[in-house]
Amino acid sequence: MVSQIIAEVIVVAIAVSIASGITVWALDFSQERVDETEFVAGGIIDCTAADMDIPGVYLIDDNSRIIVSNVGMYDNLTIQETDVIGENNIFGTIITMLPIPEFAKGITKEIFYHPSELTCDNFDKASVSTECAKVIYDAKPVNC
Repeated sequence: MVSQIIAEVIVVAIAVSIASGITVWALDFSQERVDETEFVAGGIIDCTAADMDIPGVYLIDDNSRIIVSNVGMYDNLTIQETDVIGENNIFGTIITMLPIPEFAKGITKEIFYHPSELTCDNFDKASVSTECAKVIYDAKPVNC
């Protein structure tokens, strides 16, 4: 009789231990999913608030540059890629070191490039990309 009670207590203790272990694991697992979802949702919200503008591109031998402004509400963009392209796939050579971090809202940056064979007549477009957005300038350079 005593051994039967001890056996039942042991079985109940084992069941409680297993149940508490499963509960702890389930809470951990759920919290990880919540954390991941908050991280992804935060990135989406930030990128929807991102916006840039290229108010001008200048084609002046040693001082050729793209002017780009962060006009959105996202405060921590990183300029990752820039291209200056002419007709017939003529490319300017970007001189400014990329990536450019901490491109905060309200900030304007100059990205310098060497025009190579680009001229006012064959200039096609310039583009600047961040992790959230890409903006294209497809007018003639300001000084042309």
